[in-house]
Amino acid sequence: MIRFRVMGVQVSLHPLGALMALLALALGIRGEVLAVLLALAIHEGAHMCAALLAGVRIPEIRLLPFGGSAHIENPYSLRPGQLLFTALAGPAGNMAAIMLCAAAGWGGAL
Repeated sequence: MIRFRVMGVQVSLHPLGALMALLALALGIRGEVLAVLLALAIHEGAHMCAALLAGVRIPEIRLLPFGGSAHIENPYSLRPGQLLFTALAGPAGNMAAIMLCAAAGWGGAL
């Protein structure tokens, strides 16, 4: 695993994911790889930011070859609102990015 820290949260990148990204780049599908990596970063980053706002501790985020997972420390001790806010943040982050890209496309920026 390749490990680094972001805002006090350990991020683990599976080596196969890095190898798949390099292979995709070698095959000439850079734009697609960048889009997938950006969507994954927005999704997991939104979970992480929401957890910090809600007072939920996330010790690790794992980025796997086909997705990611944010590990919540003892989810059974959380109030339902904390868990719901943290869980919905990832999809909400992706929806916000989609709407931003659509608005930029309609405005002629893309």
